[in-house]
Amino acid sequence: MNSEQMFEKLMNEIKLIQTQQKETNEIVQAIHDLQEETDAKLDALTIDVHKIHGIVTGHTEIIESMIKINCV
Repeated sequence: MNSEQMFEKLMNEIKLIQTQQKETNEIVQAIHDLQEETDAKLDALTIDVHKIHGIVTGHTEIIESMIKINCV
């Protein structure tokens, strides 16, 4: 193999590595975007759980008040 063929082979390998690196970067970006979406959904669920907890606590207090009134 002469130097020109070796150079051509190296250039082809470099192009292949660059293509693979681009594909890897695109995959990483897609994963990052999906993670941000998942984080937003988790935040929304956390807010919902806290809201429901507050409602349940309020109902519990009302029920306990009603029980005390009826027991007195």
